[in-house]
Amino acid sequence: MKIVIFASGKGGVGKSLVSASTAIELKRRGHEVGLLDLDLHGPTQHILFPSSGRPEATREGLKPFLSPQGVKLFSLGYIFKDSPLPIKGKEKYGMVQDLTWLLDWGDIDYLIVDLPPGTGDEHLACIRAFKTASLYLVSLPSLHSISVVHRAYSLFRDEGHNPEGVILNMCWLKIDGRKIYLFGKEYKKALKERGMEIVAELPFDPLLSKTPLKRSNSGYWRRISKLVAEIIARANRS
Repeated sequence: MKIVIFASGKGGVGKSLVSASTAIELKRRGHEVGLLDLDLHGPTQHILFPSSGRPEATREGLKPFLSPQGVKLFSLGYIFKDSPLPIKGKEKYGMVQDLTWLLDWGDIDYLIVDLPPGTGDEHLACIRAFKTASLYLVSLPSLHSISVVHRAYSLFRDEGHNPEGVILNMCWLKIDGRKIYLFGKEYKKALKERGMEIVAELPFDPLLSKTPLKRSNSGYWRRISKLVAEIIARANRS
């Protein structure tokens, strides 16, 4: 099983969307895929994959349920729904550890892990549990977002976990065939100065606000397909 972690450090950059899209595209390519939502306070995968399914406790552990898209899923959003989960410190660290150990994914090829924003207990517990995982950072192409994401980049490097690079989301919007760069084009220089590689640049697609998340032939999904091909190639080299 190959593990791919998506992190950001910054909220609102579309990391959960990129995680879910990657899982769907991997499944389309014939792989068996699991998707683990480790956002304890603001999970969103249950919104992208709405379902009445629930995780099931078995002798082998906690079993994720199979989404209609064929992706195996676990998110606390299916359990707590809109209720808050007021935990902190060691409780958060311990819960993430429990989820990485107790979940029984069965025979899968890829496990996609969706981390919450920030650089806290969930992140440390995750990368210490999944030491051989590939790690990608998701950012908006804004200078503010890049500066925050760089903090996460530095944290992971300090922990001995070198990120593969940055996936830039919502780079442009196409109007009448023209690309409108929503945050300008300064991001390439900013990332180069910070030593962070661009792995993919994704467009803004207003139709992605519809749920459940479904693949289409849009420019966004064509870019996701190229991204997933790159993720597979890198995972096979490691």
